[in-house]
Amino acid sequence: MIVAVTEQFIFGEERSRVVIRLLDPRKKTVPDIQEEYDLVSLGEVDRIVGPYDDPLTWMVNYKGKVSAKKGDRIKPEA
Repeated sequence: MIVAVTEQFIFGEERSRVVIRLLDPRKKTVPDIQEEYDLVSLGEVDRIVGPYDDPLTWMVNYKGKVSAKKGDRIKPEA
């Protein structure tokens, strides 16, 4: 689930940071978030930081605005 979306300008370019938290207690291993979830459906991925914390959390930086808001769910990769 997306827990935060922040838009900012870095070096004159618009960027978005999306904080994603996995709330699936059945997951016993740390997933490769980019392989298992469709992150590019939100926009062009710039950088991924994580995982950290419990539950597992990642910060995904995007170039430009993203089509997501707090509370949205990330789709599994097909």
